[in-house]
Amino acid sequence: MRKLKSLLLVCFIFSLASFISPNQGNEGAEKANYFKIINDTNQKVYVYVENVGGGTISGIFKGSSGTFRCIPGKKVYTAKRGLKDRFLFKVTSSMCDTKVKLSDYM
Repeated sequence: MRKLKSLLLVCFIFSLASFISPNQGNEGAEKANYFKIINDTNQKVYVYVENVGGGTISGIFKGSSGTFRCIPGKKVYTAKRGLKDRFLFKVTSSMCDTKVKLSDYM
C-alpha cells in the first residue's frame, strides 16, 4: 500500500511539472511598435493605413491624433467613401514610436 501511495505521488508531481515551465512568458516576443499620426490641418481627414492582411480606415479630427501599428514598408493613404485614395507616405522604421504630422505629407 505504501508503494502504491509513493507511486501515485510521483505520478502526480510529474503531471504537474508538465504544466509548469521555468520560462513561461513572452520574453522572446518582440514588442509591438506604434506610430501616431497628428492631424494638424484645418479639417477632418480619413486615413487608410495598411496592416497585415488588410488596412484600417480612421477618421482623425483636426487637432487630434490616431495611433497605428508601425510596420515598415506599409503605405498610408487618404481615404474617401471607405476606400483608399491619395498616397501620403510609406512607413519607415524611423517612424516607429514617434509622431507624424499630416501637414508634412499633404
